[in-house]
Amino acid sequence: MSDAILGWGTIFQTETTAGWSTVAEVTSISPPSPSRDSIDASHENGPDDWRESIPGVKSGGEVKLEFNFVPGGETYNDLMSELDDNLVRRRRIVFPNGAILPFSAFLTSLEPTVPVDAQIKAAATFQVSGEIEPFQ
Repeated sequence: MSDAILGWGTIFQTETTAGWSTVAEVTSISPPSPSRDSIDASHENGPDDWRESIPGVKSGGEVKLEFNFVPGGETYNDLMSELDDNLVRRRRIVFPNGAILPFSAFLTSLEPTVPVDAQIKAAATFQVSGEIEPFQ
């Protein structure tokens, strides 16, 4: 039998002075996608005309959220405030099985979409800063 689980019940949270604040009505989360740069180390005397590469620095990538956009709502207003304050915040994704993925990130974009024939949504993108911690 498979150990697969549904995404339903997954939440995205930001640490505040009062505890953890949950982004309301999230419909989709793309967790961090870590990567490592590849540095070209080729030189004039390389072996048999082959490029050589060495590993560069790692990046935590981005986290993307989609949520139901409520014009004038608290979620959107809170995120708009983040665009102005330039702070890296502690974040976490809490999965339905209880696993928690903690990381630090700052908001880089907030994009509302208002289609004529569907629900109003917004997308938020966060740049991960530093290491993605192991699952808790």
